[in-house]
Amino acid sequence: MATRDEWIERIKAKLDEVNAEIARFEEKSREASGEAKERYQRYLDELREQREEARGKLEELRASSEAAFEELRQGAENAWNSLKNALSSAREKF
Repeated sequence: MATRDEWIERIKAKLDEVNAEIARFEEKSREASGEAKERYQRYLDELREQREEARGKLEELRASSEAAFEELRQGAENAWNSLKNALSSAREKF
């Protein structure tokens, strides 16, 4: 099992990857028009919201004690899984 710090670093690295992917979707959104642009915006709004939730959970983990970490980790994993699913859905659509 990964240590608290290893787990936090792994999630931070994944969030960095998500940020890069969101940036790619933003670029495609700027190039799109009409209905496609609106779809991009809806997915981007959802991705940003879920990214912020995951980022918030990560910050809670960073601020937590080792004892509280295990309890908070499950919430962070749930937030990460939601973000990952939204990203997969966006990839399938675009």
